[in-house]
Amino acid sequence: GVILKPLPYRDSDRLAMVLLYNRSLKYATEVSDPDFLDWRRDARSFEQIAAFVPSDFDLNGPGLPQHLEGYQVSSNFFRTLGVKLVAGSSFSSDNDRIGGTPAAVISNRLWRERFQSSPTAIGRSIILDGTSFRISGVLPPDFRFENNLADVYTPVGRTDPLYRKDRTVHNVLCVARLRPGVEIAQARAAMNALTAFVRSQE
Repeated sequence: GVILKPLPYRDSDRLAMVLLYNRSLKYATEVSDPDFLDWRRDARSFEQIAAFVPSDFDLNGPGLPQHLEGYQVSSNFFRTLGVKLVAGSSFSSDNDRIGGTPAAVISNRLWRERFQSSPTAIGRSIILDGTSFRISGVLPPDFRFENNLADVYTPVGRTDPLYRKDRTVHNVLCVARLRPGVEIAQARAAMNALTAFVRSQE
């Protein structure tokens, strides 16, 4: 893991990226969706572990069509970072699953440009890639995460259900918040042991 700091999140020095290290190729990679689900269920070194996948979206309404950058994220993503939304809330775990109701968190910039910063934007719909997503929340104006141009965050759990079972598809990135008293070296050792155990059960 690589500590993310300084960043505008609560206790940012307690955040870490969690990746898989390929020993033969000697570099860190994204993880599979099953890896993330196992880690979220069994990892004890973290208060929270969240998934994110950089994504592009075509916004088809309301207003003129526009290509947007964004992320697919797990429902606990903003809670893991310690970010408070300025309007509404993040989508729920019920949205973040196959067949869940499509919901989206939007940037402050998109809220301002498309909805004139109106509180009535919460609950309204935007059309992304031909699908209607209900706006559940709005991010603060100073929020940033990797890509400062990201305007839309949707549930990662709505992706192809085959990915949820395929450990060969590595397209998920993870960010986690360390539990109090746990140092990064301890977390790394615990995650190595957990991953080795999961592999041994396959």
